[in-house]
Amino acid sequence: MKEKLRWVYNQHYLEQDHIKQATAILPYFSLDQVRKVGQFQRTYEQFEKTPLHHLEALSSYMGVEKIMVKNESYRFGLNAFKVLGGIYAIAQYVANKLGRNIEELSFEQLKTPEVRAQVGNLTFISTTDGNHGRGVAWAARELGFQARIYMPAGSAAERLLHIKSEGAFAEITTMNYDDTVRYTSQLALENGWVLIQDTYVARL
Repeated sequence: MKEKLRWVYNQHYLEQDHIKQATAILPYFSLDQVRKVGQFQRTYEQFEKTPLHHLEALSSYMGVEKIMVKNESYRFGLNAFKVLGGIYAIAQYVANKLGRNIEELSFEQLKTPEVRAQVGNLTFISTTDGNHGRGVAWAARELGFQARIYMPAGSAAERLLHIKSEGAFAEITTMNYDDTVRYTSQLALENGWVLIQDTYVARL
């Protein structure tokens, strides 16, 4: 029997616009697509499975057989799972620039001087309040590209330093998150930078 993914709408987040957006993107999250993403991620030489932990006391208290928690604090030393999204988004963009299928490429191939010569100097830009931006900065640096990361007002200075430590230009703006997303999107358009965003971008 063919495996299927089952998606359930968040009952606390059922505004009509959000349902339309979710319906539009769900085809990109088929089981086949999930496998393709996993296949590419495993081409990174330091890729390792992160551990699952069984919360026995909590599952017993809740009256269920198992509650499993995946510990992503081991992921490439970044203490967050979001680096995987940044890697794949950047890799997919580069693969498209090359006119290649990402399934034919490995992470190491994308790091080669030959690839850099074909795609040129790229700058990836994103808005974040922490982990996503650090992942984009890390992935861009690993592949030899530039990253510019913008954070909303009130973001933690420690998180800003973590992003800068990955070699990216980063700053905290005076705007809230949504306005910073719009600002980042506009900068990408004006400068020919590549937007790697983990949220829907609504342009006013």
